[in-house]
Amino acid sequence: MIRYFFKLYQEQLYSRRLFLFLVITSFYFTLTIDPELTAPLGRLVQIQDTFYLSLLFLPMYSIFFFSVFFREQDFLKIRAIKKKRYYLANLLNIVLFNIILMSLIFFIISWISILFSKNSNTSITAQNIATLNSSAHSIFGTINFTTFIAGLYMLVNFSIIIAIIVLLGYTKGKIIGYISYSIFYILIMWSGRTVFFEQFSGEYDVFNLSTYLLLPISSIYETQTPIFQYVFFKLVILLFVFFSILLLYFPPKNLFRVHFFDRLFISRKIIMATFLFMVVYFTLFSIYYGETRVQQFFTMYHYGSLTPIPFLWLICYFLFSPFILSIRFSELEENIDSLIVRHYRIKYWRIKCLKTVYRYLAVYFMLTSIFLSVTMLLTGYSFYLDELISLLFIFLELILITTSYLMFYFILKQTSVSFLLCLIGYLFLLFPFDWTKWLPFGLSSTTRINEVGYGKSILIFGTILLLEIWIISRGKQRNGYGKE
Repeated sequence: MIRYFFKLYQEQLYSRRLFLFLVITSFYFTLTIDPELTAPLGRLVQIQDTFYLSLLFLPMYSIFFFSVFFREQDFLKIRAIKKKRYYLANLLNIVLFNIILMSLIFFIISWISILFSKNSNTSITAQNIATLNSSAHSIFGTINFTTFIAGLYMLVNFSIIIAIIVLLGYTKGKIIGYISYSIFYILIMWSGRTVFFEQFSGEYDVFNLSTYLLLPISSIYETQTPIFQYVFFKLVILLFVFFSILLLYFPPKNLFRVHFFDRLFISRKIIMATFLFMVVYFTLFSIYYGETRVQQFFTMYHYGSLTPIPFLWLICYFLFSPFILSIRFSELEENIDSLIVRHYRIKYWRIKCLKTVYRYLAVYFMLTSIFLSVTMLLTGYSFYLDELISLLFIFLELILITTSYLMFYFILKQTSVSFLLCLIGYLFLLFPFDWTKWLPFGLSSTTRINEVGYGKSILIFGTILLLEIWIISRGKQRNGYGKE
């Protein structure tokens, strides 16, 4: 399907209009290059050129390319069968074209910067160039790496923005698509010149649309905003808008339909109990730790320590899902054989339980992220790379401890014993032995991760998880119904 779109675009996009676009771009950069700059710094200056973006790139893009995206071909719609497939193929080709276009522009900038062709740059002053140079060295270390990140930032964000506008055009009509692009262009022009957006944007420049295309390296350095956090924040905003429109107009089938076996572990009672647990847990946690509550949550617990209160916070959070499963499996004890019969084989029942419980863990982790985000907004605490990595490791540990519980339950058929074995795993952290630091229990703590190492922590989680999943799916268990 995608290749037919590419052949269509090959005639309409990859043609004389692309050649004319590149000729005008080359002529512009030839006139604006500063011969006194080194080639790497010259490339970075040109990529950060707001005049080229607002006065040349976006207007030419709308004239030469944007209208092509709304030229519908009936025979391709018939061939696609589904409307979603047709639109998806179109959006993928838009991203592909933007990658090719941006790569060609970067090649032109590199070629001209090496040749040091003529005239001084009128759009960026010497003072701004010096600030940009020092900021780039302070944040990224080298100019070349800064240029690569800035170019990649613009490529990804611009592709998502165009995809959003084209998607609006597909869902609401071509006129809405053209109007959306015009509004986007006007806001790009306006946001860089008015103080209105500066009053409401803050350190992330939420309403300054030009910062979604051009990475503001100097302002990031001045505000001391973590670069990873800044880029991640902007990307999340764009992806949220894109997927919101996608889900609103093209919802997947059975998105909100809960199947029978999903209701076993994702019922209203369980979700409400989880929500109430989160409210109570984070409220008491915040009261106990005060202003350092977010940092304490990521630090969690250090092995070999005999401090009971932090240990209780640790096991309450991670053993909540096994506790819920223990209650649910106890309620299903009388009907468990009939459920196995419905799955024909025991391993199918186990795998179905595993998948369903993982869906519940996704809800549990989502609620955790929401409560943490609200807490950080209230305290002014900022997300850094270590906290984000720790959050991912927390999700891995939740998966591991829940998978461990399921494995113990499927082998022993005892809910209380299975829960007790998971608790014993965390009790090993109380012993002051060196080997306890290699246990997966409590390994999501930033303290433990820094001691063990990121690579070794992932290896421990991955190895144990794969082994447990293999035991669950392949292990033997005798039963009077179905097959082994």
